[in-house]
Amino acid sequence: HEDIWRAFFAEAPAGSVEIYAHCSRPDECKKHIDIFNDMKITLVPTQATGWCTNLVAPMWALVRAALDSETWDTNVVRKYVYVSNSHLPLQTMATVQHMLFK
Repeated sequence: HEDIWRAFFAEAPAGSVEIYAHCSRPDECKKHIDIFNDMKITLVPTQATGWCTNLVAPMWALVRAALDSETWDTNVVRKYVYVSNSHLPLQTMATVQHMLFK
């Protein structure tokens, strides 16, 4: 689904989105590191997780990385959206941003 996600994030105004990723299978992610670099995706350290077990640790790692970001501006309202590589966006980026900031 790389092309779909690439198009989705490309709609975002420059500097308005930061993307963080958690890889449950780091070896698979390493095979696609060029995609992560091209899309400026920050990989967070892998956390132990499994189907229906410990989903909090990876999600917390993503939030922690976003909050620790050097681009943090205290004058800007920040919102967070979790997406998954195994899902597809049903709305455009513009619609998502509008719904978050209205």
